[in-house]
Amino acid sequence: MAVNIPHLGPLIDQAMMMNPTIFAKALPIQLEKLIIEPCMELESLAASRWLIVVDGLDECVGAAGVDREQEQELVLNLLISLLSHSLPFSVLLCARAESWLKDEFNSKPLSEMTAMLPLYASSDTDRDMLLYLETEFERIATCPRNAQAMRNVPKPWPPAYVPHLIVARSSGQFVFANTAIRFLDDRWKGPPEKRLAVLLAYLKRSESSTNIFSPLDALYVDILEACPNAEIMLQVLGEVICFDHAGLSAERAGHRWDVLDDLFERTRGESFQALRGLHSLVDVGNFTEKVKRPLFHTSFRDFLTSPRAGKFFIDLRAAHARLVHRCVDHLERRNHPSDLYSYASSAWMQPHLFEAQLDDSLLDCLLKFDFLSWFTWEIQREKDNYIPFVSLQIWGQGLFRLGQIRQFQEGSSQRHKAQQCSEHFQSGYDRCMVWVLDSFTKPGFLKRFFEACFSPELPGISVSAFRHDTPGSPPDYFPILTFEDTPLKMLPLKGVNGRLKSSTQVDPANDPGAKSAVEMDEKLETSLFSPEFGSHFDIFSQPFLMFLADPARSLHHHYLPQTSILSVIRTMLVHPSGFPGLLEASRGCENWDPIQLRYPFAQWFA
Repeated sequence: MAVNIPHLGPLIDQAMMMNPTIFAKALPIQLEKLIIEPCMELESLAASRWLIVVDGLDECVGAAGVDREQEQELVLNLLISLLSHSLPFSVLLCARAESWLKDEFNSKPLSEMTAMLPLYASSDTDRDMLLYLETEFERIATCPRNAQAMRNVPKPWPPAYVPHLIVARSSGQFVFANTAIRFLDDRWKGPPEKRLAVLLAYLKRSESSTNIFSPLDALYVDILEACPNAEIMLQVLGEVICFDHAGLSAERAGHRWDVLDDLFERTRGESFQALRGLHSLVDVGNFTEKVKRPLFHTSFRDFLTSPRAGKFFIDLRAAHARLVHRCVDHLERRNHPSDLYSYASSAWMQPHLFEAQLDDSLLDCLLKFDFLSWFTWEIQREKDNYIPFVSLQIWGQGLFRLGQIRQFQEGSSQRHKAQQCSEHFQSGYDRCMVWVLDSFTKPGFLKRFFEACFSPELPGISVSAFRHDTPGSPPDYFPILTFEDTPLKMLPLKGVNGRLKSSTQVDPANDPGAKSAVEMDEKLETSLFSPEFGSHFDIFSQPFLMFLADPARSLHHHYLPQTSILSVIRTMLVHPSGFPGLLEASRGCENWDPIQLRYPFAQWFA
């Protein structure tokens, strides 16, 4: 300020001469004597507005042994004091969004005198970063010292997708993009084209021993090191990353923190408090939103789940396993209705069991789970929705993913125990299914229906339109399958609408809304009337069909021979609209595993 504001320097010098011990005084007194009083004496100061930039407040840690939160709050109090004197100053303050800083800015008086701008959420950030990258790439490509190395490199360099890839991986962090440029521009690490290949291998997660982003790792370590109670912090962080946002309905999303606390029997607010030091990296507010994005930066997840994290490494498969343990425990308690029970019953198997690390502890937990008793109770509780509920369960085709079983050697005790778990759950599934079909379906109806579905003429099957009236809102139309003039609300068909019982069947010819509803449901129509029978198979839940096709499981409800379903599956595996089409669509997509995709169908041929 003494250098940039005309005539202020001499006034500050005079203040120091008059107060020779000023630097031994408390900071508020220094602010008053060295800045506020000289500024108020300077009449010309009011002729302009002055911007004070305070960068990196979160890095203000004070002397050894001093609480960094208190130190940063002291700086804020000094700024409040400065701005309270009607001086022509504005302040631009840049910092990571630490929880204690957010608390201060959300409280008076700062809440009334500041405006917060989260840079990660700014639509301009990506554009700015892209411009920066394109400018830097051009500089590197045309730099005289790179002329020899770049003379045979195809132009334009790099390919147009590269800057966009870096922007996508940066999650709004300029330090990520800057680190990438510094790596490419390092004259001691080889030609830029060679370094670019290393960078792309790193970004695409191929095997690479080079840690390009070690400065970013150091930043993450600094933030994590400053957090007390690292053990509970890492546990909660893993749980938040693995938590299934779909496990609670949208209107109950605000209760997710309570569910997490209750799931692990913590005091309410304890999980949230455990992440207090990570608000600059973890979007704690996202935990109550519909779309899941718990971390601000994808690079932070990459760091946490790699050996680079050292003592801060998080094994997400172990976190999923802990969640399975707790979900199963609460299912056995049957504390219904509650948000905790709803989450446990929805998420215990998928995603948690499917993503969990299988070990003896988890397998023993599953073997002890009285699945048959719980499942029967769930079906009775579901009442009008029991058959769709039963059919959507997964253990009809296997309790575990194929990759989870492959980790155990053939003949090992763990593989044997995993097989016991599968048999334990499938046995309960089968007994429940037989009981449901005995109790709640008309004799012969299912047999006639499936025979109709698996014949080319589809006799007796149609799509009917229903109208649901809600006071104060336009009528809602939806289509549903019917067989022999019976709405199939009790069958395991995808897209069953629970409002059917309070709706009225209407004639599409006399009701334009109903006609539109039927015509617009292209997925249902295509699935039902596909001439190749490929996607036709997708109408039914696969576990339900596997149950029906196995006489040892479905007993007197063995309506479909395996040959009928095998013919459909063979078509799906060879017809262009089936598996070949899916395989073609998956090319270049890292998230698609053709072996995993084929497995549910291939096991029919075992």
